[in-house]
Amino acid sequence: MDKSWMMESKYSENYVVGVSTFMEFVKSNMGSECKIRCPCRECINVCFRSQSEVEDHLLLKGISESYNKWVYHGDQFDFNVGGGTSYEEIANNVEFLDGGLNDLLEDMLPILDEDKTHHGFSFGEGEEEEGELKDLLNC
Repeated sequence: MDKSWMMESKYSENYVVGVSTFMEFVKSNMGSECKIRCPCRECINVCFRSQSEVEDHLLLKGISESYNKWVYHGDQFDFNVGGGTSYEEIANNVEFLDGGLNDLLEDMLPILDEDKTHHGFSFGEGEEEEGELKDLLNC
């Protein structure tokens, strides 16, 4: 799919047609009713919005030019690392790296109090925290 429109001025006809093509691509891959990540320059795929809001954001704010592989909107993720690396080799390397990651995190993060708080931040679980997270993602 041609994505050259992403580099054009958001006021150009090619950009407007490109946004329309992108939104059709989203609908064909994800349906028309679900909320999707907004790839505009402000939301940068962090915020979930209705598809009409996403279209408005893209037209008003522009699309993040670095988002050239639309993995959150239906593009297939290309896992080919190149150089003939097999899936097994990649999995082995990930396991090797992950083994040291836990040790690194334990060294970097302070020990938490028994009440799961540290410096005023709560690390508890519950509906309140879940609601706060949802609010953040909906921006």
